[in-house]
Amino acid sequence: MLASWSIPVLLAAFGMAALVVLVTGLRITGLVDRLAERTGIGEAIAGAVLLGAATSLSGTIVSMTVAFDGLASLAYANSIGGIAAQTAFLAVADIVYRKANLEHAAADLANIFQAIVLIVLLTLPLIASTQPEFTVFAIHPVSLVIPVIYVSALLATRVLRDTPMWLPVKTDDTREYTPENESDEARKTSTTWLFLTFFAVNRHAKVTHLGGL
Repeated sequence: MLASWSIPVLLAAFGMAALVVLVTGLRITGLVDRLAERTGIGEAIAGAVLLGAATSLSGTIVSMTVAFDGLASLAYANSIGGIAAQTAFLAVADIVYRKANLEHAAADLANIFQAIVLIVLLTLPLIASTQPEFTVFAIHPVSLVIPVIYVSALLATRVLRDTPMWLPVKTDDTREYTPENESDEARKTSTTWLFLTFFAVNRHAKVTHLGGL
């Protein structure tokens, strides 16, 4: 059906889908901030896990779909390209955040550690692609190692947050994470309901995004 649409109609549909994703993205950001405070995991971990999963879900589905169709190169390029694009968006975020340099304001050991983990995870597929082909039931061992390292890194990030081995020099522009006191009305919403709302809003955004594709 989409093949029969004209270019103006396709652009209009894409614009509407982008608007819905923008609105739901703002909603998701607020929910993640409240969940970070409720669970005590902090903004860095909440951003890496919850927001990271929310923004990567559609790309993950696309990669899995094209991989199932046998388009190996497209699946690989989509995943790596998505990471590169999100990293490039840091420049846009730095422009939007006008108080100070974004990396300076977000000076946090958890963020630095996550950046190192990202470098390691991106290096593993590169190393695997340069080595002789070796698979177990058509699965390369690196594909099994990557999720293990990721989960281990999340656990290590929590430990680093509780017992940091390094602390940044604080300046007037450094933004420290300080949980805000919720209003009495906000406290009436349970943490479980916040999680359910987060997943519901995220699902709506992804359905709209994939539909726009």
